[in-house]
Amino acid sequence: MNEVEATYRRLLEGIYNEPQADVLEDALIRIALNPAVKKYFPAGARIAEHLREASQDGDPSVKENSLIALYHRLHAAGARYKDQEEDALDTWNGLGCIPSGLLPLFFARHFVRPDSLTADLGAGNGLQGLLIQALCPHRQTLLVEISENLVETGRRYQQALGISNERILWENGDIADTDLREVDLVYLYRPGRPQGDGKLLYKIIAEKLAESSRFVIYSLRLELTYPKEGDRG
Repeated sequence: MNEVEATYRRLLEGIYNEPQADVLEDALIRIALNPAVKKYFPAGARIAEHLREASQDGDPSVKENSLIALYHRLHAAGARYKDQEEDALDTWNGLGCIPSGLLPLFFARHFVRPDSLTADLGAGNGLQGLLIQALCPHRQTLLVEISENLVETGRRYQQALGISNERILWENGDIADTDLREVDLVYLYRPGRPQGDGKLLYKIIAEKLAESSRFVIYSLRLELTYPKEGDRG
C-alpha cells in the first residue's frame, strides 16, 4: 500500500484519523474568528465556535461535521462577480466558485516539497492554496482568480493565517493569461466545463505546462463511499 492509499483509507474511517486534521481545524478557526473575516462572514464565526465546543465535548461525529461545515462556509465566502468578470467566465464556458472537498488538503503532503512553487488556477478565495501552505509550508503559492471580490476575501484569510506575501502571490485575472513556466505543481479544480470553449481553456493550460521541465497536475475528485448496512461484515 502506498502513502496516498494509506491516507485515503484513514480518511474513510474518519477525518480526525488523519494526522493533519488538528492543524486544519486550527487554521479554519483562526480564519473564521479573525476580526477582519468575522466582520464580513459572521456565520463562519458561529460555526467555528460550535466546532470548538464539539472538540471539547469529544463527540467525534459532531466534531467532524462541524469541521466540514466550517470549511465549506469559508470556501464559499465572497463569491460575487462583476459583469465583466462573468463575461470572462462565459468566454471559457467557465464555472463560478464551487467549494471543493477536504481530500486534496490531506493528500497534498505527498506531493508538495519545501521548495515547491504551486499554483491554484481558478482559486476562488484561495482557501485551498492557503490551507495547503499552512499544512505543507513551501516556497510560494500562486493564486489566480478572476473575481476581485474573491481575491479581497482571500487576502483577509491570508492575514488571519499570518502567511507572508513572499509565500503567497495573488493574480487577479484570467487563468489563460497566467505564466506557468516556473510552476511545479498545479492545483486544478474544474475551472471550466470541458466542452466548447472550456475545452480550449484546458488546451491552453496544457500548452503552457508543456513549456515546463517538471510539473504535477493535482486535480482530485474522489467520492468517499461507505458500504450499505447489509453489506458490512
